[in-house]
Order: sequence, then C-alpha cells, then structure tokens
Amino acid sequence: MTGNDVILTATLKTPVGNIELGRCVLNPNEPTCTVGAQIAGFKAELTVRVDYARSTLTLEATACAPIVGCATGSVTIQF
Repeated sequence: MTGNDVILTATLKTPVGNIELGRCVLNPNEPTCTVGAQIAGFKAELTVRVDYARSTLTLEATACAPIVGCATGSVTIQF
C-alpha cells in the first residue's frame, strides 16, 4: 500500500440485514474496482473509479430487488 491508496469497503444495509459487498484497494496502478453480491433475488454492485490526474472519485451503483426491478445511479466527487 502507498500514500495514494484508497481503501474501499462496501456494505449494503437492508431491513433484513447487512450484505457485505466486498473490499478492494485503489491506487494509480489499479484505479477501478467493482464489488457486489446477490442473495435471495436481491443484487447490489458498486464500481469505484479514481482519476488521480483530475482528482475525482466516481461511484456507480446498481441495486436490484424482486418484483420492483433495478435502479442505477452515479456521482462524481472532486477531491
């Protein structure tokens, strides 16, 4: 690990319990990470990208549930 590392730990909190999506380390050599999980028809996935040249962190998420389907969203944060 270096001083430029971003440690990502993602947990989906639900009314029936928490689902650990995963953990990874982002750095200039590995600037993108995707973590996700699915259980009993529910699915969640999170992709994180760090652009060190532009000093941005982008989060893209998808969550799916039986009957209601899937929803997606993204946000970019300047740091």
